[in-house]
Amino acid sequence: MPATKEQAVEHHEAAAAAFEHAAQAHLEAAKQMGSGNYEKAERYATSAVEHSEIGTRHATEAAQIYTNILDDKAQHAQELEAEAAASHAKHAAKHAAEDAS
Repeated sequence: MPATKEQAVEHHEAAAAAFEHAAQAHLEAAKQMGSGNYEKAERYATSAVEHSEIGTRHATEAAQIYTNILDDKAQHAQELEAEAAASHAKHAAKHAAEDAS
């Protein structure tokens, strides 16, 4: 089943939440580093990286959905153009045959 616009929205929301968690973890890592709590700073920094990766994955999924939707629309437009051209050619051939008789 093809991905939907709603799924893209869900991916964007998940990405935003993950990036918010990453931002908070970065701020906390900076605070801990400033206080000399290097182990806590390292844990927060690692958490920030993990949340950033999750956010990036969700953002990439949303972008892929857009690509798929645009590809589907382009293919549909090409099919409609081909049908219109075939119909036009059929009518032109019919009129040419009528004119020849």
